[in-house]
Amino acid sequence: MRDHLTNRYSTRIEPDGTWTIFDLFTGLPADYYGRPTTLMDEDNSRSLCIVMNALDKQRRRQSLT
Repeated sequence: MRDHLTNRYSTRIEPDGTWTIFDLFTGLPADYYGRPTTLMDEDNSRSLCIVMNALDKQRRRQSLT
């Protein structure tokens, strides 16, 4: 089954070379259980972004039922 929910989070490289996970809905840096998702390296930011999108989609699917 294909998931039609839009990703909420994405990654971007900052001018200083670090990576940030940001909220596509607000444009602001995201937080993960109260922890900032800034000053990250590329691999960790991309991996955590996948997890955050999966958790967000699960939460949104549950709110639809």
